Amino acid sequence: MRLLNPAALALLLLLPILLLLYMLRARRQDVVVSATLLWRRAQVDLLATRPLRRLERSLLLLLQLLIVGLLVLAAARPLVPWPGGSGEALIVVMDVSASMQATDVPPSRFEAARRDALALVERLRPGEEGMIIAAGRAPEVAAVFTGDRRALARTLRALTVTDGEARVADALALAAAHRRGRAARIVAFTDGTEPVPPSVVAEVRRFGRSGDNVGIVAMRAAPGLRGETHVVIRVHNAGGAPRQVPLTVLADGRPVTTQRLALPAGETRGIALTLPPPAPARMQAVIEAADLLAADNIAYAAAERAPLPA
Repeated sequence: MRLLNPAALALLLLLPILLLLYMLRARRQDVVVSATLLWRRAQVDLLATRPLRRLERSLLLLLQLLIVGLLVLAAARPLVPWPGGSGEALIVVMDVSASMQATDVPPSRFEAARRDALALVERLRPGEEGMIIAAGRAPEVAAVFTGDRRALARTLRALTVTDGEARVADALALAAAHRRGRAARIVAFTDGTEPVPPSVVAEVRRFGRSGDNVGIVAMRAAPGLRGETHVVIRVHNAGGAPRQVPLTVLADGRPVTTQRLALPAGETRGIALTLPPPAPARMQAVIEAADLLAADNIAYAAAERAPLPA
């Protein structure tokens, strides 16, 4: 058995205080009586000079001590591990970045990770609690500590991937901060290779067998001094072999140019365009690449405002 709130044991100091109250001699009040035959015991107590008296057997005292002890034990939140369970809390860190949509692990990296996370939650025993943290651009607590396995499962099923990155290290640090001195097992589900912070003890389950992916990693549209629009697009090849992919640029939905990019393995290449006025409201770039992730095959950029004349 372990205690989830051991600081509450400080309340056991109430027990000696209760005993002291029983040992203190009460202040007496003078009362006229007809005889002292039945009051001899009280008379002996009056003649004593010590402020404390010997503790005598009292059923009421025993009951009060028992009640105080049980209340303190309840405040300390004892946890008895269920047979076959670890007795630890569980903190699940789910990577919700765009790359988790890759399909090299069927049906996708994210769905495979979610399936494993649900299996962990289902194995929680009575008295054990779980927490869920979504690792996106900023870590977010999706579910606080609870022993309700159904609520944790609903939270996991409600999580969706984003089109952004994941800061898994920050999410792991957040998970460690939520331990609050309790025994907790941290399990992260991710496809990234980001190292675990040295101060965090966590189990990392990685998904994804291949890095064969080409994606647009940057796009910007900026105005020029004469009303023209400068467009910069960068494409990265994360695979282990060189690739050639067609890149199409559109302005307000109209094709502007199509170029074929030669991308060495692990390298980034880009193009720069200058469009004559009038400036488009929205630029779009599309690459045709049959790879693991479709979300990064398209990018958008809104044209920035032209600088004001001096």
